[in-house]
Amino acid sequence: MSLFKRIIFAFISVCVAVFLVCSPVYIFQALGENKYREWLEVKPEPYSGIITLWHIVGFKPYEGSAGSWLIKRAKKFEKKYNGVFIEVLSMTEEEAAQRLDRGEKPDMYSFALGWSYPERFVPLENFDYPFIGNLKSCGYANGSCYAVPFMLSGYLLLVNVELAQERSLPLPKKPEDISPQWLAEAQKTLTFSRGKKKAQIAGLAASPEIAAYTGAGAETADPEAFKSKQAAMAIADLRFAGDVSRSLEEGNGFLFEAYPVTSYTNLVQLIGISRDIDEREAAYANVFIDMLLGEQAQASLAEIGALPVIELSGETEKPAAPGLSAMLAPCMAEPVVPNAFLYQRYKTALTEAALRALKGDEAGRTEFDERVKELVKPGPME
Repeated sequence: MSLFKRIIFAFISVCVAVFLVCSPVYIFQALGENKYREWLEVKPEPYSGIITLWHIVGFKPYEGSAGSWLIKRAKKFEKKYNGVFIEVLSMTEEEAAQRLDRGEKPDMYSFALGWSYPERFVPLENFDYPFIGNLKSCGYANGSCYAVPFMLSGYLLLVNVELAQERSLPLPKKPEDISPQWLAEAQKTLTFSRGKKKAQIAGLAASPEIAAYTGAGAETADPEAFKSKQAAMAIADLRFAGDVSRSLEEGNGFLFEAYPVTSYTNLVQLIGISRDIDEREAAYANVFIDMLLGEQAQASLAEIGALPVIELSGETEKPAAPGLSAMLAPCMAEPVVPNAFLYQRYKTALTEAALRALKGDEAGRTEFDERVKELVKPGPME
C-alpha cells in the first residue's frame, strides 16, 4: 500500500474514532427531545389574565342573544391566545349604571347607539374595514374613532291582514309600493272603531322617531298594541317581528304581511376600549375587536338573525338567515345610521321633534328633518 493511501486510511480511522466517542452525547440528547410535542406546545403570551367585556344590551337580534354570540367569539380568541381570557358579562343599561356607580370598570364595552359619550373610551387606530352605508363614521367624535359597530338590525312594516281586509285596504305587492304617502293614507284608513264596544284600533304602532322618519301621518301607538290587535300596522324591529312570526307558527297569532320600509336604523351595537384598561391588555382588546370585524365572524351573525356591518365578499360560508332577517338584508345593504355620540346628546330632542311632527307641526317636522340630517352626516365627525 502506498504512503498516500496509508495516510488517507489513518485519517478516516481517526474521524471514525472521534465520531464513536462524541456521537453518544448528541444521540442521547436528541432522544430526549420530542419535536412533535414542541410543535404542538402553545407558547405562552407576554400577558396572561382576564379581559372583561360588558355587553350592555340595547336591542335583541331576531333570535338568540348577542351576548351568547360574543361568548362564542371569545372562546375562539382564547384558543389562539394562550392564557388570555375574555369574560363577557351581559347586562342592561340600568345594571351597567349601577355597577359604574359602585366603582366597577370593565376593559371593554359593547353598547348600543347613544349609550355613552366618547370620553369613556380610548381612540382606536387601524380599523379600516369595508363598512357599509355610513357606519364608518358611527363611532367618531372630534375627528377620532372611539368605537366601531359590529352588529346591526333594522325595522319592518307589519300589516295585520284581517284588519286590512276589513277596511278594504289593498296590500302592497312589493316593498317599492310603500311610499310615505301610502303609509300616511294607510294609517288613516286603518284608524277606526271596531265591534259593539267600539274598541279603538290604531292605524300604526311605532316609536315616534321611526314613524316620523318613514312618513307616518299622525301619532302612533306603542308597538306592543300590534300584538294584541289594537293596532293594524306596526313598524318594529326584527326581534318584535320574529316574536309575532313565532306566535303564528305556534297557533297563537294572526296572519300578517311584512315589508322592509327603511334603511334608517338606530339598532346598532358598537364596541370600544375603556380608558381604564391596562396597557398590556389593550393590545389583546384590539385583536379581539379585529376578530369581531373579520369576515368569518360577521358572516356568523346570520345564526342569530343579525346583520353584518361590513361588505362580505361571499367567499366565507354563511349560515342561512331566518326568513324575516333575509327579507330585510337587501334594504340594509346601505344603512343610514346616526352617529353614536351625537345620538346620545340629541336623542331626547329628536323624539320631541318627532312627536311634534306627527301632530302636524311644520316647525317640528323641519326640526326633526334637520336633526336627522346632522346625525347621519357621513365621514368622521368633527
